[in-house]
Amino acid sequence: MRATRFRWIVIALIFAITLINYIDRSAISYAIGDIARDLQFSQHDRNIYSGFILSAFSIGYMLTTLFGGIFADRYGARVTLFWAALIWSLASGLTGLAVGFTMLAGMRILLGVAEGPNFPSMNRGIADWLSSRERAIALSNSLVAVPLALAIGALLAMVTSLLPLGLTVQALVFAAGTLLSSDALTIGFARRFATYKRADLVFRDPDRLRRLVTDPRHPVQIIFAGKAHPADEPGKAMLQRVYSYARDPSFEGRIAFLEDYEMHMAHRLVQGVDLWLNLPRPPMEACGTSGMKAALNGIPQLGTQDGWWAEGYDGTNGWLLPLPPEGADADQHDAEQLYALLETQVVPLFYGRDDRGVPLGWVDRMKHAMHVAGRRFTVRRAMRDYTERYYHAAACGDGSGDDPPTG
Repeated sequence: MRATRFRWIVIALIFAITLINYIDRSAISYAIGDIARDLQFSQHDRNIYSGFILSAFSIGYMLTTLFGGIFADRYGARVTLFWAALIWSLASGLTGLAVGFTMLAGMRILLGVAEGPNFPSMNRGIADWLSSRERAIALSNSLVAVPLALAIGALLAMVTSLLPLGLTVQALVFAAGTLLSSDALTIGFARRFATYKRADLVFRDPDRLRRLVTDPRHPVQIIFAGKAHPADEPGKAMLQRVYSYARDPSFEGRIAFLEDYEMHMAHRLVQGVDLWLNLPRPPMEACGTSGMKAALNGIPQLGTQDGWWAEGYDGTNGWLLPLPPEGADADQHDAEQLYALLETQVVPLFYGRDDRGVPLGWVDRMKHAMHVAGRRFTVRRAMRDYTERYYHAAACGDGSGDDPPTG
């Protein structure tokens, strides 16, 4: 290959790749404890899996180091480095999104595969692009990246261990709903974050919820959206708790929080989810219009006996949480009823399919949701009732239909 004035730039890029790759190898040894915790390893599994994750890189590295020199001699350093850098970039990006041992180990092996051809290609490139007087300097400068990376890696691991969960790339990706699936049962909760609306009730038993949403055969995902009043400190604290669960990797991206909630987002949510969740603490809810809008779009509701649902539920258009016994802990009672309904009725009905893959029982609930909401909870019905019962009577001088306050 003819030497060019850009040859030292190429050597600098090789140096950068080596530096970043060895930073990764150093940092992961410090971060393995946090990785094991995030992936919910037991103490027994931690010793086995952690060792494999640490050594997985070497498996891929061994494979392509063996053939790296052959590739570099046959196809040239430039082509070999291009494909190695491409694979390395892909593996690096996906490593941050790994949600289980298998995916993480696979990405570590792929990183090793990409790193293997680096040194053979670097030596071939130096031989092709540099004069004999420059080769030793270039090689020594490139290899400085190794001890430098080991020192930087330890420092980065210490710094990132001090960051809260919400500042990690993986956590932000989870919270944004990036890993949601169009095939999973999708529950929507979108409204003002006031404490009586209990957006965090579903997290009363995180382990039970985690088992529910991460079921590999019948997965469930929950989309939250909404805002708290700027002066409502308890409401803002509740929103922060929900968001912290959305960032938790142990939920495998099944909990999402959509930011910047507004009318157009609400329009899409009441059309796009499978089930609407409404959990106000009775008798605090005045109405609950979001559930009405969802029902008009064929979305059944699961809610407490309050607001419009106390009047609108008829046994065919969704599910109702019974009122707690007198003196009982209302939140604990409602959370238990919520989990039980999801586990024994809602999830089985959604995934009960016929030979065509159609959930006939669920479709029946959707039809009833539209029928009840369309018949009883529309502006047209309200205007007709007001006109016939009050406005027309008042115009005719008949005040018998009115019952004005006496106090």
